[in-house]
Formats: sequence, structure tokens, C-alpha cells
Amino acid sequence: MLRRLLVLGLLLAGCVSSPPPAQPPVTVSPTQIPSKAKGEWTLVFYFAADNDLEDVELNDLEELTHLADDPQVHILALVDRSPLGEDNEGYSNRAVANLANWSHAKLLDVQHDKLTELEDWGRLNMADPQTLRRLLSVAQERYPANRYGLFLVDHGQGWQGICGDDGAPRAHDALDPSELQTALKSLAAPLDLLGLDACLMSSLEVYLACAPYAHSLVASQDSLPGQGLDYLQAIQQLQGKPKSDGVQLGRWFLQAHRSSLKSDEQESARLQLALLDGRNYADLSTSWKELSEALKPLAQKEWLALAKARAAAQSFQIEGVGVGGEVEDMGQLLQQIRQRVPALSKQTVQVEEQLERVVIEQVRGRFRQSCSGLSVCFPALAENLSQEYRTLAEGFMPEWVAFLKAYTAAERHVKVASSLSPVTLSGGGGRMDLQARLGKPDEVVASYTILVRDHRVVGQMTCAVEPGENLLSDYFDGKWLALRDGKGPALMAQLDSVELSEGSALARLSCQLTRAGGGAPQPVQLYFPLVLDDLARPAPLLSVSRSGGLGVTEVQLKAGDQLSFLERDLRPGGHQDRGSALKIEHPDRLQLSLAPVPAGDYELGFLVLDVQGRSHWQTRPLLWGK
Repeated sequence: MLRRLLVLGLLLAGCVSSPPPAQPPVTVSPTQIPSKAKGEWTLVFYFAADNDLEDVELNDLEELTHLADDPQVHILALVDRSPLGEDNEGYSNRAVANLANWSHAKLLDVQHDKLTELEDWGRLNMADPQTLRRLLSVAQERYPANRYGLFLVDHGQGWQGICGDDGAPRAHDALDPSELQTALKSLAAPLDLLGLDACLMSSLEVYLACAPYAHSLVASQDSLPGQGLDYLQAIQQLQGKPKSDGVQLGRWFLQAHRSSLKSDEQESARLQLALLDGRNYADLSTSWKELSEALKPLAQKEWLALAKARAAAQSFQIEGVGVGGEVEDMGQLLQQIRQRVPALSKQTVQVEEQLERVVIEQVRGRFRQSCSGLSVCFPALAENLSQEYRTLAEGFMPEWVAFLKAYTAAERHVKVASSLSPVTLSGGGGRMDLQARLGKPDEVVASYTILVRDHRVVGQMTCAVEPGENLLSDYFDGKWLALRDGKGPALMAQLDSVELSEGSALARLSCQLTRAGGGAPQPVQLYFPLVLDDLARPAPLLSVSRSGGLGVTEVQLKAGDQLSFLERDLRPGGHQDRGSALKIEHPDRLQLSLAPVPAGDYELGFLVLDVQGRSHWQTRPLLWGK
């Protein structure tokens, strides 16, 4: 079966809804809240738990009550809960510490084994910047301190926002970077630390919006595990040394994050968390502006080189948002541009130098060693450059938006000559070798071996181009990587991408999950660790995440659940439809392993995606096992 795997970033693009009508400022009545004596630190928590992360956010809140009381470190939390309960996945009706379940927003003073309700704020929208402003106003008025830390805890979608709320007037509403800036402007002085405990928030757009109001930031370029940041370990360190600054507290959060995942070898392999210096934002912004201005006049002339640079940089997918849903690693993007467009060497080096100053420290697992600490949105095509992104980003980096407009407009004038020759099949008996040649391999961003039956792709595996050649080469021996429940029935796999590191690989599969109790299928992503030199060794399930309108949620599979793939119809005008389903009886035994392909009439061949996002495929008939 397959022996050559490569890293892929499949491009999806998307948009967000138009902004809601302006709401009047929320007034505060701090006289109802007793004042604290001034301490060294006030840590302010914004738990946007009126969504399917309610249960895990309550775990974080309970974790805070395990801290010892400390007059030098005050903890204030606004917690908005959902009216839904345990019958809905991710939601909860449980008590926390001494407080029974509630279904709206409460302002809480957090103490050891105790939550004191300061005010009931009723039904409100945590995706409204006025709500965050109100909380910050109370914190400054009634919880005076020498230093302040703010932690936003919820779903994150990069530039599209953080802290979604099921009860918001607008579906999938969230605090986008401009709204975060609106709230943070109410601060009397910059935060010493801003913690973005959510997925994908370490992006340039978010950084430029927030850095003027935070001396340091902690955020991740990637998806965070469901447990999020480890508050207990980090804040205990702060209690021991309360005069520490935000950078030191940020370092403790990075150390605690690595430590909390230490026992989970596979999850720790994916971790990425960065500590960013907010005080250097102006220099990074200036150098990015100069690079953007230099890029714009080259958008058409160097379109292909820039497209290849973009394709070679690591992407992080914003799940569940449709088109425009990925961001690129800034450091890798800069390196690729510098190598492919020498005329921009000076400008790219300047940005690289400023990026190194901004990223103080990172913790990175073996699959994230190349992460630079910040990402940026770089849409591939004109239809991917949404009006929402243009409107938002023009407020923080208008020169970049001007370049993107020129770049995506230039694409229609570019002729990409990628082509795929007919497939040759040779051999017999128990093995068939297949090969095909690419017209211009450097224009290909993804390549797969595909197994087709009745014009539908029933199996898909990543396949690398031979180094230094334009040759795709693989073999088929009657086995395919498949999902199976222990030794039960097998469902042939369709791999989206494979990330490589030190002889091992992280495979990602996009599936449709139908719950045992019924309901509509929902998109999920499955991750499995592979050993490249021994694909026959079963790979256990690492994690499952669900894509939704507000972001990504970890999922626990249950007995009776069913998994299926969307099978692509290769005929002109063909669509994707759900194929056969695998019913799971033992979720803890789900694995990715080689399994025999059922006898039948197939086609075997290759499919490639070029830098313009177009698909090319060639197949040959294969009669197998009859």
C-alpha cells in the first residue's frame, strides 16, 4: 500500500455574517459590588459558556476554586451559562463549587472552594463588546491592583472572533478583533497579560488589534485541546511570586500547558502555544506595511511564485466556517516569499526580525516545531477574499488588504499549465504498480492516490511526487488504510492530509458522524498517529473534533455512532454524497489500519490539486479479487 506521505493544506474559504446594529453602551453600577483591598494582581475571567463548550468551561471555573485564597491575587469571573443541559452534547446543568446550576450570566468572586455571587447580570450577549467593557470597568473600579490579567475562554476562530454566544441576536456571533479593541480601549492602563484560551487566536489580525492594550499575550496558532490552559499550575506559581510581571506569568502558562499534556504523548505532539510581546507591535506593524506595499506592484508579475510560497507554508484550518477558513504560518510564509521572490528579500527579512522580537517564547510539539508563533490570513483566490475580512483587516493593515485585492484579481490572468498524464498500471498477482507524470510538479500543492468505484472516490491516500522528478508513483496490493472497530468491519479511508515529523505522521480524516440517538450527520475530524515505516501497525484514535458555527469542539464517540465519508463523484457536475457507514461498537478500539479491499470492479489512479485550487485526475480500470 502507500509508502510516501506528505503534508497538505487543503484550502477552504468562507465568510462571516454582517455586523449587528450598534447597541447602546452598558452602564455599570459598581456601588452594588464591594471593593477589594488593592493587591498585586487582579485576574479577570470572561467565560462565554452559553454554547457547546459550557461543560469544559465549568471545569476551568472549578479549577480556579482549587486555588488557595491570596489577598495579593484577586480573581473575578463573569460566567454566562446555557439553558440547555446534559441531553445536548457539551452542555451541563451541574453545580460548580457551592453554586447550583444557573442559565444566564453571573458575576462571581472566586475563592478557595467557594464562588460568591456579586451580581446577576441576567441574559446578555457575550459576543457584544459592551459586555466585556462592563466587566473591565467593574474590575478596575472594585478590584484595584498593580497589574491586571484578562482571560477570554471559549471557541476561537482567528480573525473571525472569539467568545460565541448561543443567545446572541445574530447567529454565530463572536467578538472579532475590532470589537475586542473597542472593549480593551476602556482600560485605564494596558493589561499585563491577555490570555486567549481559544483556538487559532495567535494571528496577526488579532495581535495588532489587542497588542496596544496588553504588554504580553498568550495564544495558540492551532486548535487547543478541550481542557484549554492549565490555570491551577500557572496561578499557583504567581501566588508564590505575586510581584512577577505578565511575561513571567505567561511563561508559567506555557510551562503548565506543556506539563498538563505530558502524560498524553500524542496530544502533546500537536501542542503549540506562544507568548507574545505586545510592546513591539508598532515595529512589526510598520515592517508588515512596508512588505505589503512592496508586494502589491508584484501581485500579477509574481503571482505564481507567491501562490507557491503560500501553498508551501503551513495552514491552520478554521473549522465549520466554509470558504476562507484557513490561515498561514507567518514565519514559513515569509521564508518562502524570500526564497521565491528575491526582489522582496529586504522587506521579508525586516518582518522576520520583528516577528522574532514579538514571539518571546513558544511550546511546540513535534508536529508543530516549524510554527513561528503568528499566523495571517492569505486567501488563495478572489472568491475566498470575503468582504468581512476586507472590512475588518483594513482597520489594522490596509496595505495588506490592498495587496490581497491585487493578488486575487491577478489570478484570472495567470495560466497554470498543471497536467496529469494517463496512468500506467503494471504487475499482476498480488500487486499493481501505478505511475503518472505531472506537467509542472511545482504547481501542484496536493497529490493523492485514489480508488474509485462507480465513478465515486471510495478511498483516498496522500502520495508524494518523487523528489527531483515529475513522477507520481505508488503501488496497490489489495490493502487500504481503513477505519475499523478493532477486528470488526472496515471502512476504506479518505485522508485529507498527513503531517510528518521524525519518521511518524499525523493523519487527518474528515468524516460525517451520525449519533446513535439519531439526528442529522455532523462534520468531524479524526486524527491518528501513523508510523511511516510500518503502516501495517494499527494506529489508535488520537482525537475527534466537531466543526460548528462557533468553532471546534472535542467529541467523544459512543457505541452505536456511525462514521461515513463524503464520496466525490468524478463525473462532470458530480457532487459529494455520504457513502457507506461504519457503526461503532467499541469506541475505544477505533483505529486506522490496513484492511483488504473487497473484490470488485474499480478504477485506480491519482488526483492532484494545483495552486489555483483546480483538481486533475487520471484513473485506469482495475479488476480486483475476482
